Amino acid sequence: MKIKFPQESRLLNFLKKNSGPSLILLTLLVTPLMGNAQYELKKEKEFHIDSLYPVELVDYHPGDGLYLGYVEMRSKGVEVVLVDEEGEILVQKKLAGEGPEQYTASLNCLGFSDDGEILLQTPFEVLRYDRDLKLKERARFQAGVQMYLSGNLRPFAYFFKNANPSIFSFFTIPTGASRYLGSSDFRTSNLLEIYDMNDQKTYEILPVSERPLYKKLDKSVGVLYFPVYTVDRQQSRLYVTASLESPPEWK
Repeated sequence: MKIKFPQESRLLNFLKKNSGPSLILLTLLVTPLMGNAQYELKKEKEFHIDSLYPVELVDYHPGDGLYLGYVEMRSKGVEVVLVDEEGEILVQKKLAGEGPEQYTASLNCLGFSDDGEILLQTPFEVLRYDRDLKLKERARFQAGVQMYLSGNLRPFAYFFKNANPSIFSFFTIPTGASRYLGSSDFRTSNLLEIYDMNDQKTYEILPVSERPLYKKLDKSVGVLYFPVYTVDRQQSRLYVTASLESPPEWK
């Protein structure tokens, strides 16, 4: 089974105010000063989303000016939403359930494809939907540890191995989520796990034993230790650090 997956996602920070959510777009300016870089955020645009519930935007498709996110409907669960650049909700739909076009487990990550289709990741499936949130394809995978997030969904992080669009790979551990909840010693493991859709198997990278703070890590802090990363496919870069470390490194 082949799934055609996208080019790079652009992440946005979402701010809420007043009775409904508003989005403020900011530009990052870098100015050299005495050999060090200073950073300044400059407001570019904002819009208001008319919703009774908080709307979290996770990804942006510049070609069509669309935002992808979700609404936390409290006891009703999570609904996936598409929002235009004026803040209008175009589609809003609950995709969790037992139906043929729904997922049955926790929704962990979501993102856009090149052509604006929607990609969802659960602990054991990747699903592809069209703009109307109609299911087009699904593929199962087996991760070393199944992650179940409760709200606070993450961007879907993926890449094409060796720049080959037919070799699709993605990260099974969402950024900002810890998989070290058991009694085993996390210091003997790796920070990230990747699933290769072509080979249908996982592999791990970045041993914790080679991290900068390894000698200072105690087994008891495993639940507080997690990867923080983002993928820049255009530059073939992985930016990664961990919760108890300093700035990200380049891979």
